[in-house]
Amino acid sequence: DAGCDACLTKPIKRHELLAGLAKHLQRTSLAADLVSKAEANIGLRHLSDAETETQRVKQLVALPL
Repeated sequence: DAGCDACLTKPIKRHELLAGLAKHLQRTSLAADLVSKAEANIGLRHLSDAETETQRVKQLVALPL
């Protein structure tokens, strides 16, 4: 992925690396929460709506930082 290539081609300071990792972990945790909520809504909404929402959130997680 482009982000990885950029890291490999330039020096990176440790605090920048840690900040990026923290941001990624925070976003991953938030996304996992959203996926869980979308899956929990299956009983409240039509099944295909909940599946669509779950897929949308999973696609957002896959976006590069």
